[in-house]
Amino acid sequence: MKIIKSASLDTIDAISIDVESTFTKGLPTFTIVGMISTSISESKERVKSALLINGFKFPPLKIIVNLSPSEISKKGTHFDLAIALQIAFYDNKKINFDDFFFFGELALDGNIKDTTLIFPMVLSLVKKGEVKKVVVCEESAKKLVNIPNLQIYKVKELNEAIEFIKSEKKEEFLYEKKEIKHKILEINSEKYFYETNYPEDFSDVIGQDMAKYAAMICAAGNHHLIYTEL
Repeated sequence: MKIIKSASLDTIDAISIDVESTFTKGLPTFTIVGMISTSISESKERVKSALLINGFKFPPLKIIVNLSPSEISKKGTHFDLAIALQIAFYDNKKINFDDFFFFGELALDGNIKDTTLIFPMVLSLVKKGEVKKVVVCEESAKKLVNIPNLQIYKVKELNEAIEFIKSEKKEEFLYEKKEIKHKILEINSEKYFYETNYPEDFSDVIGQDMAKYAAMICAAGNHHLIYTEL
């Protein structure tokens, strides 16, 4: 059984999700399971339309797509691409999706769209060291380009995503990263970007030394601060 990697948000953290599928003889049906939301359930129509319009024959089989682990509630339209690829390659046993993560909503004509969940999911996965390669549309790639330690592969539509999977020269789809020209502060081998221009500061505040000192400590440690009037 082939597995395609995607992800889902659980509160503010992303969880890696395995998109699995089976194709068995029986009354032709298409079912998606795994504690899915309405947006994922509606994926069936988007995926079916995208495949048929782009010349793929929808297999006359009993199709079950599972988003695993099944005990986690999932939402979002970004699973469309992974689900469509499972069906497009259902009879190709030689295809390997490797360690790529796939994200994208499908238009009815097969074009791939960005969603609001893709950036926070990928950022969370990179922070946890769970993803190094993602396949997304250009709009998503523009948002993800500044995330370090991430290789981004750009595909415009479903047919191009299928071509990417088949290709042995995947570097041709690599989205070019531009170097961020910004001052960097390095602490314990970790690099941090920082601002040098502060249009608002405490220069016009007379006295209030303790309040300014508290604000400085909170800013340095990313803490919350509430001022109250006595």
